[in-house]
Amino acid sequence: MGGSGYGVKAQEAFKVFPDAVTIGSPQEAYGDPDYIPWGVDYSKFVPVLLREIQKLRSRVASLESR
Repeated sequence: MGGSGYGVKAQEAFKVFPDAVTIGSPQEAYGDPDYIPWGVDYSKFVPVLLREIQKLRSRVASLESR
């Protein structure tokens, strides 16, 4: 693997929005065929992010109208 990209660390995202994270097996089990990495379902962030954008736009409009 390699290259660059954007993303979040699943363990950090879990602290903020656990519904979007699939918990994997312990890191020590990396050599184990049953090892499952942590995963993030980015689609679950979309409604949350859209709502926050709506709130920010409303706040900006309010501040600009002063």
